[in-house]
Formats: sequence, structure tokens, C-alpha cells
Amino acid sequence: MIKGIGIDVVERARFTDLRGNEEFIRQVLTPEEERRAGLSKQPENFLGTAFAVKEAIIKALGCGLNPGWFWHNVELTGQAGVRLSGSYETAATALAVKEIHYTHSDTLRYIVAVAVLEG
Repeated sequence: MIKGIGIDVVERARFTDLRGNEEFIRQVLTPEEERRAGLSKQPENFLGTAFAVKEAIIKALGCGLNPGWFWHNVELTGQAGVRLSGSYETAATALAVKEIHYTHSDTLRYIVAVAVLEG
């Protein structure tokens, strides 16, 4: 049974401009995601994709980014894996979410991500 669907679209240029903004990067990426971004040939694309996917998952959970809720409580573990913690894990448990599926695509100008929560 589908428990939630979320989508997010971002402009790639926004993340090219944010590439040197360490404070923003630390807000969005976990230390492991930061490490993987550093290994990427296009770290701004990694950041934009991670942001869009996390936003899509947060929207699918119906939570938004409330005070005390953080982007790094949604960690992209590679191979389309997701690890939730904190308030987002609590929200997923309340919805009886068993699996989180996501996909993303990009063009020269945009990055889009879609998330589906399965229970």
C-alpha cells in the first residue's frame, strides 16, 4: 500500500552557486554524504540531487522541515537506500512505512526527484 508520494524540482545553477557554502552543505548532507560528494566529478550535482531527493521524501512523509527536523535525518546511503532518524523516523513509523523508493533525473537546467513510501 502506498503511504505517501513526494516530488521536488530544483534548478541546478542554485547548487553550483552554493558549492562553497559549507554551512548549507553541512545542513543538508551527512558526513558520509559529504565524503561521497567530494568523490563526485560534479559535487554540485550530487548536492542538488541529494537536496531534491530528501525534499521529495520529506514531502512524501507529509512533514515539511519544521523546527527540530533536519535534512541530515534523511540519509541517502547509496544504491537508492535511505536511512531515517530523529523525527522523520518517528513519522515513518507512525505511517507504517516499510520501504522508501526514490528516483531522480536531471537536465542541464533542472534536477527532479520523486519518492514513494510503501507500507
